[in-house]
Amino acid sequence: HVLGAEAVPFDAGAIAVLERAGNGSMRDALSLTDQAIAYGGGQLAAAEVRAMLGTVDAGRVTALLAAIADDDAAALYARISELAEYAPDFAIVLDELAATLHRLQLAQWQLVPIDDEGAAALRERLSVEE
Repeated sequence: HVLGAEAVPFDAGAIAVLERAGNGSMRDALSLTDQAIAYGGGQLAAAEVRAMLGTVDAGRVTALLAAIADDDAAALYARISELAEYAPDFAIVLDELAATLHRLQLAQWQLVPIDDEGAAALRERLSVEE
């Protein structure tokens, strides 16, 4: 609503990243949004917001989990090497791994839908029913 009122262009992915980063605090989410707008030159794009926050794309996280699920050490090492090229905060990567596993668990209990395409594929690979 605020971005629309301020005529700030944004994509849904950027909003999702800011939502998670706000961790339930509207004040924190709005503060991060202001920072992201400045960082992105007046607009919000998911890739720029992730770069500002030091987070990683959800697809990269699910790729790590898929390699673990497949018991494929070579693929896991390759995914970690790819991640390292972006110099992320690996503590945040671990938090994202835990959050993804938590969402998969909630989906297994039929408490939430899986809204991420990569997580949906991972759910199928792990035989986690929604």
